[in-house]
Amino acid sequence: MGRRFKYRELEEATNDFREDNRLGDGASGVVYRGIIDNRQVAIKRLGIDETRFIESKWQFDVEVLTIRRANHPNIVEFSGFCAEGNRRLVLYEYMALGSLDNLLRVSAVDPPLLMIFRDMKSANILLGEGYKPKLSDFGNTIDGPVGDQTYITTGDAMGTHGYIAPEYQ
Repeated sequence: MGRRFKYRELEEATNDFREDNRLGDGASGVVYRGIIDNRQVAIKRLGIDETRFIESKWQFDVEVLTIRRANHPNIVEFSGFCAEGNRRLVLYEYMALGSLDNLLRVSAVDPPLLMIFRDMKSANILLGEGYKPKLSDFGNTIDGPVGDQTYITTGDAMGTHGYIAPEYQ
């Protein structure tokens, strides 16, 4: 069910959070690839600073409590956590093929097209043979920002309430 790690162990596992171990960025922090006990893991380093410590600590607590209870083959496995001072990190199983976001950006279109799927919910992810997931229901999908653009302007928000892509929000 995951174990408690010391911050120094996670520094060593990621080679001091070296840039070439960086897997991605999210709203709450940065994810790195690391090696723990000869096994690759994803280490989410929450972006906690002094001004947001209480908010970030609450988010960390919720994430750890929630993922500890989630035991399902389609949910990333919880490997552990670190809570030292204002440092908060969560360890997950490493997913070698990356995220759906990365997969959707890879295409024959040049430059790659970013699709904003405005109705992302489990009911719109269909399962084929071998439980291979595929997205469906593209009625609310729009093209995302291209090139140097960082945002897009649209009319009203569309899609199922609570399932709006952060890029679109």
